[in-house]
Amino acid sequence: MINLNNKDIIMIIQKQLRKHYLKFSQPPNVFVSLDMNSGRYNFVTKRMTFHDYIVKFQYAGYIPQRLKLSEIKGLLHDEYQGALIDLQVYIDNVADLPHDTNYNDLVTFKAEVKYDDSSYLTKQEVMELIDLSIHMQDRQWFEELSEIYARCAD
Repeated sequence: MINLNNKDIIMIIQKQLRKHYLKFSQPPNVFVSLDMNSGRYNFVTKRMTFHDYIVKFQYAGYIPQRLKLSEIKGLLHDEYQGALIDLQVYIDNVADLPHDTNYNDLVTFKAEVKYDDSSYLTKQEVMELIDLSIHMQDRQWFEELSEIYARCAD
């Protein structure tokens, strides 16, 4: 599993946009631009999530363009082809913030990228990787491989 944060996701957006807009030599300026009215607030978790337009990008001398959550997820899929991607965009504890706060600076991007390795590896190959994870004393990898091992066909 790969965990991505704000910086990682913005860099991937820039990289993927350059592939789609070949005529530009410089990467676009990418920045958060929320519509707070489109957010959904959860009173239990005190978290506001966003699913509509979240990010703007602009090439020098051109009008800014907007990206929705689904479009950002599509750019992540272009980067990590064949992976399952769980992308979340949120602000924690919004109710506790002053009303004049710049919410764009408080946005958290979080993505988990998972590959279904069970379809690519045999049970024996996964067992060898488990042995390696034990040797490396990497508990997280061991647990992930153990889950994959349980799903592998004989």
